[in-house]
Amino acid sequence: MVFKPTVLNIVAKSPFKLLQKHMSKSCKSALILSDFLNASLKSDWSEAKNFLLSISRYESKSDSLKIEVCQNLHKGVFLPVSKGQVLSLLMYQDEIANISEDLAGLIYGRKMKFPLSIHSDMVKYLDSSINACFHAEKAIAELSQIIESGFSGSVNDVTESIISDLNNIESSNDKLQIELRRKIFALENDLPPLDVIFLYEIIKKIGNLADCAQKVGVQLIILVSR
Repeated sequence: MVFKPTVLNIVAKSPFKLLQKHMSKSCKSALILSDFLNASLKSDWSEAKNFLLSISRYESKSDSLKIEVCQNLHKGVFLPVSKGQVLSLLMYQDEIANISEDLAGLIYGRKMKFPLSIHSDMVKYLDSSINACFHAEKAIAELSQIIESGFSGSVNDVTESIISDLNNIESSNDKLQIELRRKIFALENDLPPLDVIFLYEIIKKIGNLADCAQKVGVQLIILVSR
């Protein structure tokens, strides 16, 4: 007997639920960074290593889900949106997990010592970036509802507040980054040159988390607008 795919069969293979799961794993990697940083600021490298391993496990899970999403984007699946745009969204989501692992690996690998005067600023800055990631996760959850409803109702009404929040968080994050850079600049003469270089690199990577979250939001708008 020859199997003939039906509309229900095709829609059942839609990748959007997997996108949600992938984003959840990626955001979990970012969330653990908060505990990792707190352990690092205390120079508790044993505890920091455990958090690093947890981050890596979630990054690995997100990689597996990324492959699964790609496998679902075959020619037999009908999607009301561009598959290329879905892949772009997936890549931005995946970067959140990748950056989280790279950031933790950099700090742990060098056993970074952060000046005491910037400890609270580092925590606040990282928390802001993590917050952006979870707002992006909320946006992905909305995506599935929009797709499953057949784009019923106003797409703008559903997504506008989420995207606005992401933009505001990212803007606030930029201000925190500028202030943190200013404080490190004032300390440069008292710190080993290599430490200064890596401090700026760490700040950049934390900012990249918020940037990726904003890109997820932008890509979401592109998806539901097509």
